Amino acid sequence: MSMLKNMIMKRKNGSWMLFLLIAIGILGVQAQSSLNVLAKSGKLTSFELKSINSLIFTSGTMLVNKTDGSILDFAMTDVRNLNFANITLLDVPSAEDGTMLLYPNPVSDHLQIRYESPTDENVSVTIINIQGAVVFQQKKISRTGTNNIDIPILTLQKGMYLCRLQKGNIIEMAKFIKN
Repeated sequence: MSMLKNMIMKRKNGSWMLFLLIAIGILGVQAQSSLNVLAKSGKLTSFELKSINSLIFTSGTMLVNKTDGSILDFAMTDVRNLNFANITLLDVPSAEDGTMLLYPNPVSDHLQIRYESPTDENVSVTIINIQGAVVFQQKKISRTGTNNIDIPILTLQKGMYLCRLQKGNIIEMAKFIKN
């Protein structure tokens, strides 16, 4: 255990950033159920997110600390790809609580936005990349009740984005990942 503490203490700034991005992926993005680690050899290792206690990146190694107490380590030089797999939705989510919903997430070609509107009103949808640049903007007229917007995102680069929906003086924001 002290070796693990020493490894945690030796994280470099770059490792903190990678750790933060993975943590955001685990905690903050909807519709994820597993972490997949693809080795350069082609071997795929999958973990259910609920079975992961923590991910630790240190000295070129990724440690997967599982809830059963086991720890698996991967040399980052041997890892080709890390990604989060999405849940297959059997039902389309509801936006009855007034919160906008984005699905699927992660997404590859078309992002669906579902939201409730108390009246007919103008709305603005803005997609912002991780550098803060606006990469998509569209104005629509929403109708009273449930509204759906289909956003084609095939041309966006892979990565994390922020979707901003403005309805009058109400602004809602949510993260999504483009595969």
